[in-house]
Formats: sequence, structure tokens, C-alpha cells
Amino acid sequence: MKELGVNVEVVGCPAYGSLSITLSLAADEAEGIYAILDYTPIAEGKWVKYFNEECLKRYGKPADSDQQWPYDSCLIIAEAMRKAGVVRDYNGKKQIMPVEQARQAIREAMVRIHNFSEGTTKVYDIDANQDLAHSMVLVKVKSGAHEFVKFVEYK
Repeated sequence: MKELGVNVEVVGCPAYGSLSITLSLAADEAEGIYAILDYTPIAEGKWVKYFNEECLKRYGKPADSDQQWPYDSCLIIAEAMRKAGVVRDYNGKKQIMPVEQARQAIREAMVRIHNFSEGTTKVYDIDANQDLAHSMVLVKVKSGAHEFVKFVEYK
């Protein structure tokens, strides 16, 4: 947009604020862009700092939305599997339900997830549309990093 001479404030999708992609490849070009993210290491939240520190320790880079959503997805699926009782003790050994039965049990358990606070940035709570996430972080790209603007929650 800058190359085309368009001089307006831009609000974009998570890719616009990706630390691992956009800001590592085009930080100067992204300067001043607003991005709507699920995760930024500068956000508030129970597990934000922990997740970022683990990524720094393990990979030498800060955590990013590109890592956060698959991480939280795995936590939510694991919670649904626990609620569904997919893994059971049978004669002292762990055993998994038959696949078709497990799939159905997990589907049914997913719609019962409420106030799940073990995610990296938000509390997950399924609604009538079967959406789990109802919040986001608005950041502005400044000097190649995220500048916190606002946390938005929809109920």
C-alpha cells in the first residue's frame, strides 16, 4: 500500500502482525499497521508470560499467534478428550475408546467447554454458534514490534 502511495491507517488480520513472518521479513513496510491478533507476548493473561518464556527458551524467538492458536487448540482438544472419557483404565492398563465412539464423544464434549482458562491468552467458552473464542488483541506495529492498543472481548 505504501508503494502505491495509499496513505491511510490499515487494520489487518493476524498475518499483518505476525512476529515470525511479517515483522521478521518486512518490519519497515509494516510500520504503523494495526493488526488483530489472538496472541502477542505483550498481552495480559494468565499464561502469556509463561508461553513466551518457553518459546524464548526452546526456540530463541518470542511466542507468536502462529504458535498460540495450535497450542491452545491442542489444550482444548485434550480437555474435550478428558471430559469425554476417551482414555480409560481397563484391567490396570490405559485404553482408548473405539475411534468412531471417541469421535462422537469428543464432539459432544466440545460443546460443553465453558470457562476454560488454561489457554495462553483468553478464557474459552463455547456459545450457541459453537464458537470458543470471543476476544482479540489490537496491536500497532511500531519499530518492528507490537505496541499494545486494546484488548477487545465480545460476549
